[in-house]
Amino acid sequence: MTDRIDGGGSLLKSDRLGRTRFTEEQRNAFLDAYEEGALSGPEFAKVHGLKYQTFASWRQKRKCQQEPPEVPAQAESTFNLIEVDPDLAAKAQAVAPDSALKIKLACGATLEVSDPTSARLAAAVPPSTQKLC
Repeated sequence: MTDRIDGGGSLLKSDRLGRTRFTEEQRNAFLDAYEEGALSGPEFAKVHGLKYQTFASWRQKRKCQQEPPEVPAQAESTFNLIEVDPDLAAKAQAVAPDSALKIKLACGATLEVSDPTSARLAAAVPPSTQKLC
């Protein structure tokens, strides 16, 4: 590695291939100045004597460090036991004969209860069928 001094009096290190090496503090200073300024990324890199590819990778790394990746929330798979009173279902059927209770299951299937017989059948569905969805 060779050393040289930049215009601001800071010591810059470069490797055998002539690439300038920057410390973490120097990188952060460049990124902070960029975020406060109004220049585009390529313009900022050119003004400060940086290769745009290098500067863009610094920006990407900072962005990844600041923002944890969003993990989509998974819906909880639960099974709730619902008890239906057949007498109450019969009364509801007498009031509104075309109405039905529709239960949408997590797997997308729909269970429709429209009369006392279907209410008894729905109540008889074993909880283990939840795993089939």
